[in-house]
Amino acid sequence: MKTRQTSHISETPPELKDERATPWNFFRAVEARLGAKFDLDIVASHRNAKCNSYFTKKMSAFDNPWGKARLCWGNIPYSDILPWVRLCRHEAHTKSRTVVMCLQPRMDTGTWVHKPYGVFNGSSEIVFCTPRIHYPYPGGPKEGEPGARPDFGTMLVVFSPTLVFGPPRVDSWRWRV
Repeated sequence: MKTRQTSHISETPPELKDERATPWNFFRAVEARLGAKFDLDIVASHRNAKCNSYFTKKMSAFDNPWGKARLCWGNIPYSDILPWVRLCRHEAHTKSRTVVMCLQPRMDTGTWVHKPYGVFNGSSEIVFCTPRIHYPYPGGPKEGEPGARPDFGTMLVVFSPTLVFGPPRVDSWRWRV
């Protein structure tokens, strides 16, 4: 039996894997695509927040009210995706807000995809983004350097206030030309 060889093993230190920042050019491109500005970053640090209002690990989106935010951004930590999926869906469907989650890696094989509360269940749109995005982290490689881009692409998952009964709209988007 042969084992599959991977072409690249992450060189990101484990303690920094969930600290990768959304690049500003990608964030602004998402806002332009939506035709609106995000007003809350649901998972950030003081170093990488994309909105004036944001939650951190210490002041968690799980434990604090989201206020009057209507368009929320989350580059969620992919080390533990499912709780974030549940939270975002709940906030969108019960609080009349739109939540856009930036998920990386873009894979459809994780258990977080197929469970009853998987990522696609209740989402209104899935957008597969190309090209791959460089997510910087402290002390990590700069754009264009080896290891700067992850092995997997990115997808946006949109939860809108309207409850969706059926498959989400699926699109691909070349965010940078």
